[in-house]
Parts: sequence; structure tokens; C-alpha cells
Amino acid sequence: MTSQNKDLPGGESKVSESNPRGSLSRSATVDHLMKESEPSRLSAILVKWPCAVIGVVLSIGILCTIITFATVELSSDSSRAYLVWSDYRIQRFDAYILAMEEYDEKNKTGDEDLQSEEISGWLIWLVYEEKKGNLLTKASVDAIRQFEQGLSELKNYDRVCYRAIDQSSTAADSRQCNVSSHSAVSSFTPSASEQLLQTEVTALVEDESAFRKVKSRFDKDFDTNNKTADWLRTQVKFGAPIIDSDGKRYRYYLDDEEPQDDFMEEFALDAADYAEDYSNDNFKVYYWNKLWYDKKQNELVLQDFAFIGLSIAFVLFYMMVHTRSIIVPIIGMIQVALAFPVAYCIYRFIFQVTFFNMMSLLSVFVILGIAADDMFVYVDTWKQSAEHEVLLANLERRSIWTYRKAAHAMFVTTFTTFCAFMATGISSIMPIAAFGIFSGCYVVCNYLFVITNFPAVIVLREKFNVWREKQRQSSGMKKQYDAKTSSPSPQNGVIPSSRESEEEKDQDIEADNREKPSSEGMHVRNPKRSQTAIRAKEMSKADRFFYTTYSHKLRQGRLFVIGFFVVWLILAIVFTAQLSPPSEAEQFIPEDHELRETTEAMDKNFSKGENDGAQITLIIWGLDGVSRDGVDRWDPKDRGELEWDNSFDMSPPENQQKMSEFCDYLKTIQDSELVQDADSVTCFLDSFKSYLTSKGIPFPVPQTEFLSRLQEYINNPTESGSDQEVSNKRIGMIQGRLRYIIFKAVGGERERASGMEPRHDDWEDIIDNWSDTAPTGINKPFQTSDFWLWMVSERALVANAIEGIAIAGTISFFVLVISTLNIILSVYATFCIVGIIVSVMAMMYFLGWDFGTAESIAVVILIGFSVDYVVHLCHAYMEGHKGDRTNRTRDALAKMGFSIIGGAITTFGDGCMLFFCTYLFFLKFAWIVTSTIFFALIWALLFLPAVMFTIGPQDDTGNVKVYARRVYSWYKDRQEQRSSKN
Repeated sequence: MTSQNKDLPGGESKVSESNPRGSLSRSATVDHLMKESEPSRLSAILVKWPCAVIGVVLSIGILCTIITFATVELSSDSSRAYLVWSDYRIQRFDAYILAMEEYDEKNKTGDEDLQSEEISGWLIWLVYEEKKGNLLTKASVDAIRQFEQGLSELKNYDRVCYRAIDQSSTAADSRQCNVSSHSAVSSFTPSASEQLLQTEVTALVEDESAFRKVKSRFDKDFDTNNKTADWLRTQVKFGAPIIDSDGKRYRYYLDDEEPQDDFMEEFALDAADYAEDYSNDNFKVYYWNKLWYDKKQNELVLQDFAFIGLSIAFVLFYMMVHTRSIIVPIIGMIQVALAFPVAYCIYRFIFQVTFFNMMSLLSVFVILGIAADDMFVYVDTWKQSAEHEVLLANLERRSIWTYRKAAHAMFVTTFTTFCAFMATGISSIMPIAAFGIFSGCYVVCNYLFVITNFPAVIVLREKFNVWREKQRQSSGMKKQYDAKTSSPSPQNGVIPSSRESEEEKDQDIEADNREKPSSEGMHVRNPKRSQTAIRAKEMSKADRFFYTTYSHKLRQGRLFVIGFFVVWLILAIVFTAQLSPPSEAEQFIPEDHELRETTEAMDKNFSKGENDGAQITLIIWGLDGVSRDGVDRWDPKDRGELEWDNSFDMSPPENQQKMSEFCDYLKTIQDSELVQDADSVTCFLDSFKSYLTSKGIPFPVPQTEFLSRLQEYINNPTESGSDQEVSNKRIGMIQGRLRYIIFKAVGGERERASGMEPRHDDWEDIIDNWSDTAPTGINKPFQTSDFWLWMVSERALVANAIEGIAIAGTISFFVLVISTLNIILSVYATFCIVGIIVSVMAMMYFLGWDFGTAESIAVVILIGFSVDYVVHLCHAYMEGHKGDRTNRTRDALAKMGFSIIGGAITTFGDGCMLFFCTYLFFLKFAWIVTSTIFFALIWALLFLPAVMFTIGPQDDTGNVKVYARRVYSWYKDRQEQRSSKN
């Protein structure tokens, strides 16, 4: 096979000593090889002290491993981590959360009633299904009551249940646990007869006001025309602060939430087991709780991560097959593993990134393929060095020639992949930015290990083979050692070369060594094909396939290939344009999995209520946003510092009246997407005015009495009905000062960003219009909703992907220009990269995916993978014979075709292991990796060579150096002309 040549000044090129087609003599070729393999300090270290090099590299890896184990901590994937923290809508919501924390911090003394604060994250949903039909029968209703009674008797229920105030009680401690307060069957008389039950069902559904309050507990089909229900549901509330099993009493929930969550989690797991045991063939209880769900999901993720072992095993197996060695692939896998902690140390202590989640661990799947590709490039280049006798005669020269060729080729792909990953470091969605930065560090560390540890391993193995051969010779066990055949033979432990017979070689190149008829009808030998045959005989069987058969067939059908890919690209662009962002936080659990059964049942069979998907809009007075000075970008819990609206003052009577009128106005809004109905609006002023009326006090109260009357209302929840307002912290009385007020409105269900933005804008208009006429002190409210949070992230996912493509694509183009020194070839390569990216994104459309987190990350991976194979081929093309595009393309395919195939097989197989996973993110990742490799392979080995065969640059066409010289000559001529005129 030809050596990897470089163009010489003056337009000449150097070729292998076995190829008579070059313009230089054999001595010139040898001189060129001697120059390229000039020993250096690095080569001396690699050849003389390979064990020392391996020891130093492994020591660094082991040290970083110890540091990593001592410092690494998986970050929790909170929903806030995926929000765009700089957006004003997120900052408004953060201000609301910080106000709640401030309320607890300043108001909670530790003497609060136990479990008096409802914790939404502890809520348990119970969904009942009667397989045979109607649940509204005496037997089914009794079964539901029996189950819920049993739930309240589980261990520690009384320690975590929400103790709401019983308005009918006159006892000093009127807070009671009531598991059935929001039960699906709470509207019916216990132990009622079948006849009485049906009478109560009819009365409920026909009482519009009463039914509206409990409608969300019955399935969508339950109405006056259908008085049966196949589905019912109950929500069970829980509260803090608690006393745990050890007798520790917590002050309030946010004072120490983690141990309280852990205590509740134990109960939630017991309750889930109880629900599973209670279900039977006819009666099914579906269960859902966030703490239970998160724990089970983490267990599922860890279970799926076991497939990393399968990926490593597959890559290791194929490398053994490819190299016919055991030691070299094992050491290669060890260095991939050690590169991980080194990358983590750089990521954590140099880049100062503290966020590290499961997503970052996925980079292992990516790097496995890249590492295998790099090692294939190195060992295949080592194999090519065996074709030059001058290199075989000197191990140091052979090592440095291989090192320079392989390291340069790997650097180009590593740098472009690094840039592709680091381009996501600017992502406004923090986990994606963290993933990109860590993966970029990992790619670089892998490259450094491949160009330091791996060459030393190859040299050490070669020295061992030489020593072993000498031992065999001295013992008379083998024939004399032939240095030229030892390197590619199985005895060298790296890459064997198939030793086919001369007849086999002749058969493989027969198509390129035929006679062709002349114009006179005589058959003459084609001299170029004769030279091709001579050249092909020097190659391995795999390289000869790409040089002869593959190149011959592809060149014949190149126009068809180009046309097919162009048509496909147009269609793929059309399909890609139809991708849209997800409408809500992504679900990574399959629909038929037990973790999704309850949510799917609720989504399909029930109308949305306040706690299960309906929009809750909060109108807030008294807050002015947050200050993000000094905020840790990598900490989702760091929301910044709350800023108060110090001008807020509700005490003037006109302000009280204005806010009361606004509350009444909200109840009249007819748009159900904004407000479901009048009962969906909650304002403390309703119960506050009722309380004042019961005391004979007119509303509005005088300004001087407002705070004292409000404090009375808050302090007497049983009498005033303020319990829900106080429990949910909607009256911000902090240390005797009213800091904020919150009104609440329940609206429609979640939609995609395109549907949510008009709803957001309508609320903004409502607030702005009211604020324009509001008196000073209450004229700076804002509205916020958790629905707006993901709406912003939806848009950011698409925007970040486009930014990543633009940045990484631009960098890739310039790297290609610098690497190949040819603008035309760089344009072709960039076109291929675009084709690969669009092809995979079109595949996402066909699979019915939204453009979410996994897809956004995929775009980054796409750029990294799509660049590798294309760059390898372009680099080999430019090192081929100058002037002839056909032979340059054949040389490039012969040099890199087998290496590209090897890298593709390992990465493809690595990705295939993820198809065994259950977690949908991993399944998506499997599709992304395998489809990326597939499209990268066919674009690199079909389209790009077809273009090279047809319009590949020849001679100095597109040569950057030539253009630079022309520009410089033109500049000098202009200068000389000006000088002569002067």
C-alpha cells in the first residue's frame, strides 16, 4: 500500500517505492521517508522507555480515578435544571419560590402544628378500574372504601398524613387526618344500599354546582346521560413538619427536607406494595407518588447502565478480531476507562463544573466508538509502515513515522469532535451544556492516551515479538525471522496481513488488469491499469478490495450515487423541517411500564384538575424579581436573591377595593383556557370579607386597621376559613408586615409552545391592562405559571441545536480547510456533514419523535461523528498522488476504507447494546448513535468518493497555499508598480 505522502514544493509528489508511477526516483522516495521518520526526543522516549511511558500514563489515570471516587456525586435531575434561568418568566417563578422559602424561614418557629403544611410532592394518586364495567356499585364502592381505610392503617400513616382543620370541630386541636377527604367515593353515604347509592349518584350528577367540585374524580364519560363510571380516582394528601421514627421533630418542611422526604418515601413504597397486593383480576388499583416514581426510575436507569458492560465487551471482542491480538485491545479498553476520571478531574477542577448527572455517563458509549476508531487508525498506519523496507529496518523510525501520520489524522477528527461538543457549552439549558463540556474533555483525554500510552504499547509488543523470535531461532523451533513479514503477521500481536497466494491476488485485481481494444481493433495492455495491478499486489486483501473492486464499481455508478443522495437530501430537509419541540417535560418511561400506568390512565380517562395537569396561574403582588449576581451556573438549587417590591401597600381602602374588584373580574373571564370557571379562582379576599361580615365589620377596613384585622383573620383559621390560604402561603404576612399577596386561577390543559404562547400573552395583557388603572402600591403585579417554564425550554432546545450546528459546523469547515489545505474539498466535506445531520433528523421525524433533550444532544453527537469519517477520507485524498483525482480517490479508499469500517462497526455495535434498555432516553440514544453511524458511513464511503471521482480537485485546484502565493504575488506586484511610479 502507498505511504501517506505529502506534496512537495513545485508541484511534485512522492510515492511509495513500490509504485513506478511517481515523478521522483526511488532514492528520492527513500529520502522523503527518511525525512518523515526523522527521530525526535519523543520517539526516543517511546522506543527506549515504553514501560516508563505506560507507567506514567497509567499512574495519572489511577490517581485521577482515586480523586474521582472521592469527589464525584451524581446530581439529581430536577426539572428546574432544564429551564432557561435567564428568561424573565423563569425568574418570576423563582421569585415566587424564594418568597415561599422566605415565608417559612421567617415565620416558622418550630411550634407549628405537625403536618399542617400540605406538601404537593408527597401527594398519592389512586386510580381505580373495574374490569367488568361500572365502579358505581355497592360492591365496588365498598371495596374502594375498604382499600382507603387500609391505607390509613399502614405503618407511619399518622406521622405523614396532612392534618387539615376540621371546620365543624370546636376542639382546641381541630386538625385531623382524613384519607377520604378527596376520595372518589366521599360523596356517597358509607354502607348505603344499592338503591340509595344509585339515588345519590343521580343527585350528584344533576347538581351542577356540587358536581363541578368533584368532577375530576370521575372519568370523562360520567355525566347526566351516563351515570356509570369505569374509572374513579382519589388523591391522598400528606403534610409536614413531621416526627420521624426516632422521635426527631422537624421545625418545618424546608428546614430539613431531605430526611423528611426519605421518611415519606418509605411510606410511599409500602403504600405501593399495598395497592399491588389489593388488586385482583377484576378490580385494579393504579398507584402514583413522585417519591416512589423517582426511586423506581433511578433503579431502572442503574439497571440499564449494566449494558455499558455489554458495549465494552462487544468493542473489545471486535478489536481482538480486527487486530488478532488480546493484549493490545485490553490495554486500549483500560485506557478508555482511565480517560474517564482524568476527564472528570479536568471538568470538575479546571472548568469548575459541579453538575454531573446520568446524562454525562452516556458519553462512555460515544467515546468507546471514537477510541476504537482512533486505535484502528493507529494500528492500520503501523501496518502500512511495514510496506517500506527503510522503516522496517529501524524500529525508532517506524514508530515516529506511524506516530506522525496517525496522530495528525486523529488530531483533526478529535479537534472537530471536541469543538462540536464544546459548542453546547453555551447552551442555555444547563445539563446539555454540562454534557457537552464533559464529553469534550473526555474526547481530548482519550486522544492524549491514544498518542502516548498506545504507541508505547505497540512498541513494547514489537520488542517482545523480536525477543520471542530470537528465542525461537536460538532454540531451533522456527525458521529465520523475517522482519518484513513479522509486523503485519499474527506474531507481532497488532495487525496481521492476509497472506494470500499470488493466484488469489491476481484474481482480485483481474478487473483492473484487462486488455482494452484500440481504435484499430487490436488489443493492447492499458499501462495505467498494469501499474494499478502492480500497486494492488502490494496491499492487504481488505485494502485491495477498496482499491480495485469497490473503486471500480463506485466510479462506474458515481453519477447515479450523486443524484440519489441529492434527491434524498432534499426530501430529508423537508421531513426535518416538520420536527417540533415537545409540549411538556419529556417522559422517558415506556407507556406500558408500571411506572407510567397511573399517569396514562389519568391522562386518557379524566379531565384535568388542579393537581394533575391543569394550568395554575398565580397573580402576585409584592415581589420584584430576583438578583442573579454570584449565582452558581451549575447548581439548580441556586435561584439567586429575592428582590421585594417595597412600594407594595394594600392597606389603603381604595387598594383593598380595587383588588377585590379584580378578583371578581377574574371569575367572569369566559376563556376556559385561562379560567375554567368562577370556582377556579381563589382569592383570600372572599373569605376575608366573609369573616369581617360575621364580625359586623364593613369592607374595606380603614387603612390603620387593615393589618390588625388581617392578622386576626390569619390567626383564627377555624373561624375565618383562612387555613388553605395560610397553608399554601398565599398571604405573605412576614414578621408583622404584609410582603406579598397571591391570587390563583386554574385554567386549561398543557399544549405545545405554539399553543401556550397565546395563552401567556393573554394573561400578560390582563395584568398590564389592570395595572394601568391600579393605584400606587398595587400597580406592579405579575403573573407566573409553571406552564410557562417548559414553554421557554421548548424553544431553547431548538435554538441551542441550531446554534450548536452553526458553531460546530463553521469550526469544522475551517479545520477541514487547515487540515486538507484545499477549499474545494472542504466544501464537499461540509456538504456531507450537513447531509448526515439532516438524514438523522429526518429519521427522528419518521420515528415520531419530538425535538426534545435527547434530540438536542443528538445534534451535537451528529456533528462529532459525521466529521470523523469524512475528515479521514479527505485527509487521505490530499496525501494521495498529485494531479489524478481517480487515483487519489482510490488511494484514499484503500488507506482509510478498512479503518473507517472498523470504527463504524465498533460504534454501531456499541450503540446496539442500548436497544436492550428500558429507559426511553437510552433507547433514543441507541437509535441516534446507530443511525448516525449508518448515515455517516454511507455519506463518507458512497457520496463523497463519488464526488471525488467526478469533480475532485486535481493538481493545484483549490489549494490554499497556491491561492495564498498568488495573492502574495499580486500584492508584491502592486507594491513594485507603486514603487516604480514613485
